[in-house]
Amino acid sequence: MNHAPISYHHKGRNILIPSEFIHLVRIKYREELAHEYDLKPWTFRRELKRYNIDIPSRRPIPIHDVLEVYLTFGWPPKMRVTI
Repeated sequence: MNHAPISYHHKGRNILIPSEFIHLVRIKYREELAHEYDLKPWTFRRELKRYNIDIPSRRPIPIHDVLEVYLTFGWPPKMRVTI
């Protein structure tokens, strides 16, 4: 069953997330995000600095910061299949 996309308000924008991927937009750790982009943690940290994204290194990353990474880096490959 295909459900309607879920709208998430972020920095004055409405982001539509397909319902089949909403479980991927959740609180995560930096290592999880690096793995989604097939990057080593230190390479991912360098890219975050390049884009001036400040996220915690050892604490869970809130959903709004996870979305910021997704919008800056592009959706992870496993989400690009149907978007």
